[in-house]
Amino acid sequence: MGMRRIFLFAVSVLWLLWAHKSRRCFFFHRKIAIGGSSVQTNVAAPAGITQEKRLSDSLANQRPAQTELLPDHKNTTLEQSLVQENELKASYIRIAEKCGLPSLEDGVDGHGKMCADFWKKPNEKLVREASFFISLQNESALRGFRSHIEATTESGEVVEGVLESNSSLVSSLLAKDTPKNISGNRFGAVGCTLAHLRVVKKAYERKHSIVVIGEDDVSLGLWPLWTSSIGSFLAELPSGWHAVQLTSVGTHRNAGVKYTADTRTQWGTGLYALSRSGIEILYKRFFRAGRVTLAELRTRCRPLVADDCVLGFSPNRIANWLPGGKRLLPLQWRVEPPFAVVLPRRGIHAPNRQMCQIAKLALENCRMYLRMQATNNSAVPSGATEHLRSTGAAAATRGVAAALNETAHMRQWDSNCGCTPAKDLPKRSTNGQCTPFHPDRPDLARVKRTEAGLDVSVYPLLVRYSPKGNQTLEEELRVNISRRKVPVVVPRLCDGEAPLAIVGVFTTASGDMQRKTHRAAGSRSRHPCVLQRYVIGTKRLTASTLKALAAENETHQDLEYLEQTVENMNRGKSLDWLQIAFQRFPHATYIAKQDIDSFLHALNLYSWLSVLPVQRLVYGGDCSHKLPTTNKVWPSLRATNWWTCGEFYLFTRDVVERMTEGPDWRRNRIGAEDGVVSRQVKMADLKTLHVVSDWYRLIDFPNTCPESRYLWDQPLGRNAEAVLVHQLKKAHQWDALLKWLDATHNGTKPCPQRIGNGPHDVESETFAPGPEASTKSTTADAALDFATRLRSFENVSWGRGSFIDEAFWDNLWSAAESDTICTGHLILSSFFNDRQYQARSGWGTQDRRSVGGRPIGDLEPTKRFRFAERWWNSVRNSSICGLVLTDFPELEAHNSERVRAVSVNYGKARNAFNRVYGSNDVRFFFFHEVLTFAEEFRYVWMADLFDVIVRRPFIPQPHLIYVGQDSVNIGNSWASQNFEDLGGVYLRFYREELEPIGQQQKLWSAGLLGGYRVVVRKFLARLCAVLSDPRIAMLQRESKTSRAHWGFQNVNMAAVNYVVAKYFAKASHGGPPFNSNYRGFETSRWDVFFIHK
Repeated sequence: MGMRRIFLFAVSVLWLLWAHKSRRCFFFHRKIAIGGSSVQTNVAAPAGITQEKRLSDSLANQRPAQTELLPDHKNTTLEQSLVQENELKASYIRIAEKCGLPSLEDGVDGHGKMCADFWKKPNEKLVREASFFISLQNESALRGFRSHIEATTESGEVVEGVLESNSSLVSSLLAKDTPKNISGNRFGAVGCTLAHLRVVKKAYERKHSIVVIGEDDVSLGLWPLWTSSIGSFLAELPSGWHAVQLTSVGTHRNAGVKYTADTRTQWGTGLYALSRSGIEILYKRFFRAGRVTLAELRTRCRPLVADDCVLGFSPNRIANWLPGGKRLLPLQWRVEPPFAVVLPRRGIHAPNRQMCQIAKLALENCRMYLRMQATNNSAVPSGATEHLRSTGAAAATRGVAAALNETAHMRQWDSNCGCTPAKDLPKRSTNGQCTPFHPDRPDLARVKRTEAGLDVSVYPLLVRYSPKGNQTLEEELRVNISRRKVPVVVPRLCDGEAPLAIVGVFTTASGDMQRKTHRAAGSRSRHPCVLQRYVIGTKRLTASTLKALAAENETHQDLEYLEQTVENMNRGKSLDWLQIAFQRFPHATYIAKQDIDSFLHALNLYSWLSVLPVQRLVYGGDCSHKLPTTNKVWPSLRATNWWTCGEFYLFTRDVVERMTEGPDWRRNRIGAEDGVVSRQVKMADLKTLHVVSDWYRLIDFPNTCPESRYLWDQPLGRNAEAVLVHQLKKAHQWDALLKWLDATHNGTKPCPQRIGNGPHDVESETFAPGPEASTKSTTADAALDFATRLRSFENVSWGRGSFIDEAFWDNLWSAAESDTICTGHLILSSFFNDRQYQARSGWGTQDRRSVGGRPIGDLEPTKRFRFAERWWNSVRNSSICGLVLTDFPELEAHNSERVRAVSVNYGKARNAFNRVYGSNDVRFFFFHEVLTFAEEFRYVWMADLFDVIVRRPFIPQPHLIYVGQDSVNIGNSWASQNFEDLGGVYLRFYREELEPIGQQQKLWSAGLLGGYRVVVRKFLARLCAVLSDPRIAMLQRESKTSRAHWGFQNVNMAAVNYVVAKYFAKASHGGPPFNSNYRGFETSRWDVFFIHK
């Protein structure tokens, strides 16, 4: 009997060890409070989720009677919430198990959870479009590759390549006019071309609108690391595109020495996409009676290779073989960094091998990156980037570099340590507690090198290459942040006397027409923190010329005179400007110079500066790419041939100061001005210098500068983060620029300006109308614009310039308190002291029990709280928590354990996005920011403060957005006027979709919103994207809408109804158990969450 017990005990232990290692499901017991009774259930814990974690997540359901599950929800809410909460986590574990990775829960130094978020798998497969992959491998070797494309594509099809030995296939493809001298060695290139054209024919005959074409040496193994699919990326491109190169290769050109990379030999057909128009162009050019004809190509593009001659995926001039030096597919793009990786052939088709190889290295780098962050408050040390170069010198290296830059340190840091971070700064774990980092800026992956005692940090914004020895395929190592999401920023308080950046635009006294054109374009992208001045040397000018300049400056107030400088180009004017700007603008952090033939996007520059250093910075474009590439290793920065191109360069204030103190400041002032200025930087006494060469955001107008088009080869409009467009010398080029601004969110209005029309002129602001944003834009343009804003709010990282000060987060409840005090619920509201912007007191004018209807600012301070007292007491007496955002500090005197008022910068937020918001609109930007970080709460609600009280909370359905309902229908005249104030696509949607059903559908109310936090955040991102639209009709010049004369924006009711109907039509709920009948004054009801009037 004893032996049997020992045997059974040993078997049990072994089974437990095996089950734990294999991440099997365990069962544990838990009690759930339903209707006050205790029900014991068995719930399976998904793989990789600990029992303690699951029990912690379930605490929100173990509540007193006030938060018991209501009958309509209790049967499904629990299981659905558990599934939703752990679905993404389970996908991490499945990937880890498949690749044999260590547990994502067992991270190093407490970073496992962060590395788990590194594995955010897209909701859809990487390639959902029709896709073809060309292969010359036999079926046995293809088995792994087929498995690979099945996992990453919706309908990937393998197409046989074309070999010369396959005479029947060759004869069926080629037309009779094909030249005879393409056999032997030449047939390798021709066979590849034929294979690609064969796929083009399939796509043409099957009438595909978009097709993705690849070769069997491409790996899509990084697909779990991408945050969007290829289709989502293609949807962002401007209409009319022909082709997109999704990966590319190139030769090694002195990587690690020069600050820019020579990309002139970049090519590749490893993976690309064609639109329907691109498919038709290729088919009509190369097919006659269903067969390929190469006669024209053999004459005009003798190599006959697919990337140069057919697709034009190469800067090589032979790609411009059409008459007039044009390409066959002129509207083409290249992805930076790539979606796919081109790899050596051997071993890549073993089932899942390549995916797992990349996955392991990516996870290792993620953990190493985080370990370094835990011990270093500055940017990433050189080891992180160097590790990417040295570890796995084979296939995975270049892809992981791009993936790491795109994901590991770009993702939200709020998952790390499991507590709320301070703004967008990463956190580290110290003795089990989270403490924030406080670097000067969010970190950027950067290459560091030490040269003769000079610590030079070069931000790798460019493509770099790494050699592969004698291998046929070159490996490209992309260490860049070109697709980094620039944070949405709110203007700090700037004016003409204290700008963040002062930019001198170089012009001459006679250049009045150039300045007129330049001003017209510059008005489309102004920012109060980026001040542009036209710089003119006035020494030796005639009296009449000076008089004309004075008259011009009286009108525009934007000329800056250099009285001691004779107008010149290469005799020291740039140095004179830097010194004068340093003296005249003592509060400017950045000093810059710009050419008159370039357009500066002030909004994008401001956003980009928010993540760059505030000291020791040189920002511009390295012009040494114009010189021959050498293998020389420079002993110091002074000895390099680096210099910044003259169209635009920017220095931090301390750099200019050190330059002016240098020994050569008064000497060596003659010569090419950009070279002279750069030499002064090199000679300055700077022990540390951040050199940022950014040929991703500084671009030349297409086809104007052969020297620079090799760097990025970007058509105008591809890059929404463009800071500067250069080489604008002709009228049609400026016209093209303005069309680009019209078609995007960049065509915005100037910032609000101060007025002084009354006794409260310091407090009053009005919208200063500028050039009207296009209200006649197409639906496609508006959709693209909306998608751009939506991504900004979905990926928001508030950082410096936030609406909410850092001290705000100290007033939030802790994770434990959110469970024990608030039962997982948070109600948000706002209380703003405003005289003019639509903040009203009381329960409305129809409520006979209160005064109502008066602006808050008109009430005496001692009497203001009593109008919020009913809401306040109802929350305090419940089992949930309420947070009131206010600009009235006296309100904080009423704070309690469950209800807290926190001061915010209302004036700063109201002027965001280049307009003045009414308080009903602006509150949603505050709410969105709170939800970005308040992860302790599972359920978030928003309720008006003066006409709402809390009754009986409930657990919402995990997929629904709950919205209050008004007493009127959506088809009434008041709702119609609200949509007329929105105008554009929103009014069109109302007329076509909502007005026809207007008598059956109640109007949704903006005063009550809520649900699961993740659902509410999605809703608010879309709502904020609408509220920040520059095309809103009531703000346009000479607008005729009924409320256009207000001078501020108030469209939240129409915006809420648009978002609900457009995006949550089948996932929205109003009425019980959420809210009472609006204006029903049903204060005796206890079967709903909120009483709304």
